[in-house]
Amino acid sequence: MTVADIYVRAGRYVARCPWLFLAVVAAEMVQHAIEYRAGFYDGIAAMKAAEGDVLRMAMGHVKVLLLFATTYWALRFLAAGDDPAAPTRRDPRAMALYVPVMLWGVFWLLVVQDGPILARAMNVPARPLGIGLLVVILASTAFEVTLSAWKVSAATGDGGVGFRRSIRMTRGHYAWSLGMTIAAMLPAMVLHYALAFAALGRGPMATWTVLLGDSLLVGYMAPVMAAAVFAVAQRVGGEARSADAHLTRAGART
Repeated sequence: MTVADIYVRAGRYVARCPWLFLAVVAAEMVQHAIEYRAGFYDGIAAMKAAEGDVLRMAMGHVKVLLLFATTYWALRFLAAGDDPAAPTRRDPRAMALYVPVMLWGVFWLLVVQDGPILARAMNVPARPLGIGLLVVILASTAFEVTLSAWKVSAATGDGGVGFRRSIRMTRGHYAWSLGMTIAAMLPAMVLHYALAFAALGRGPMATWTVLLGDSLLVGYMAPVMAAAVFAVAQRVGGEARSADAHLTRAGART
């Protein structure tokens, strides 16, 4: 898969699984509504003052968990040849195998989102905290690409690739895998943050227009992230192809 393929197949997921796509869009809109109520978009200073809003943080956790679920749905969609029935097809084995993947994601969610709050409560200086958080985010992102085959194997119910095997499989393809992931995600991430700043200090209509666009973008970014994971899994060992066969067999049994 190329970067263009990633974006195209993520678009197919949006088109063929609209309710799953709109669930993420709705969660992002709810978070934006909470931020708007807290004055988050009044300006740079207001954004910094409201970034620790409890309700905002709580909704952020809900949204990220939904993004984790979207990865599960989208990986199943992609592995089944863009079959819109695959994401929500009942597969107890796949759901059980994906629980550790979800728990891994929750661990990093707590580290990245809740860790800084705890550190500030312990009076950790802002500069070391910011540097430490940046290092953690970069390190976790760099490591996360090595787990792509594990995630695909779990989401499809194949189970042939575990945590450590996935890392070993990626060793000879690491530079390509990291480059592909960055190339796929960076443009969307830059646009996401640009829209956040574009919403600052505007009237209600202009602000909500930008926030709606951003919510639609986040809804699209979720399957883009999953498609990047799928692309890496294909590269490092063909796990996605064997998972495709497994999903086809699972669909025949239902």
